[in-house]
This record gives sequence, structure tokens and C-alpha cells, in this order.
Amino acid sequence: MLEVEVKFRVRDVKGLVNRLRGFATHIGSNVEEDHYFNHPCRDFRDTDEAVRVRVYGSGRVTVTYKGPRLGGEGKVRVEYNVDVDSADNVINMLKALGFREVAVIRKERDEYTYGNYTIYVDKVDGLGDFLEVETLTNDQGIVGELVKGIVNFTKRMLNIGEDAIEPKTYLELIMSKVNQD
Repeated sequence: MLEVEVKFRVRDVKGLVNRLRGFATHIGSNVEEDHYFNHPCRDFRDTDEAVRVRVYGSGRVTVTYKGPRLGGEGKVRVEYNVDVDSADNVINMLKALGFREVAVIRKERDEYTYGNYTIYVDKVDGLGDFLEVETLTNDQGIVGELVKGIVNFTKRMLNIGEDAIEPKTYLELIMSKVNQD
């Protein structure tokens, strides 16, 4: 399964949420803490991969592998998710296997749905406010069309244009901020 996602920087969160509540279904709010790891034998910065342990405020824990981005606009990559019963156990297991924790990113997330889109409004500690719109596909041939659809949707329905697109992942943004400090 391919995740097709476009991320946008948000200037007016209150206005965005008001617009979303006018047509989208609010799924819920959560706090998420993402622990990112680097492989012991290859640098994920070079291979454009990610291994993440996500701890939800509800206590749910998911381990995610994200493959390299497939190119083009937006972020398109293969993603595998596995639910586990203990963040501590999986984090300690990864460390025992030689993985190195490189960052912890905390965000408050509101989730909405509309049509085939999952819509996230994120307040990320140290980075600010963002909108992520994503959809899933098994057909790599329609990815460009899906990205254009997301961009048109955000412009038409949320008044957020292409100039607000943020091509970097939260991990890339945090790591570049850490390297500047």
C-alpha cells in the first residue's frame, strides 16, 4: 500500500479548523510521541527511510517502517505498521539490536475525514502548526493525479495554496533545527 501525503504549513489554525468542521467529519484528538531510530549498518538519512515507534495518548503503540520516497510532489512511500503492546519493550529491543534513537517528536493531532482523504491538523512541539492530507493507493501510476487532487482540495476547500506546501518530514525539520542550534 502506498501512502500519498501532502503537508502544508498553517498560519491560521483556528480558521482552518472552522472550515474543516463545516464539511469534514472530526474523528478525534490525540497526543502522539514519535521515537525515530537509525539503522546500525546504514544511515536512514542517506537511504530516505524511517523506523518510528509511535506512542498514542491512549496508550496504543505502533511501530512503522517507511520506505524511500518515490519522487514527485508530496510524500509517497511504502509504509508498514505493526501494533505492539509496549513502547518500552520495542524501544529497548531496537536499541539492543543496535538501532540508535535520533529524535523524539511530540505533537497534538486532530483527525478528520472527508471522502477518500484523512486530514490531520498538527501542532508539533518546536515546529508549529501543519495540515497533512493523505490518501492510500495500490496503483503507483495514479500517484501524480492523487497529489494534484490533494493540492486542489486544500486550495478549494481550505483556502491553503501550493505556496504553503512543506516538502520535509517532521523528522527532517527537527533534525535541521537541531543542527542549526
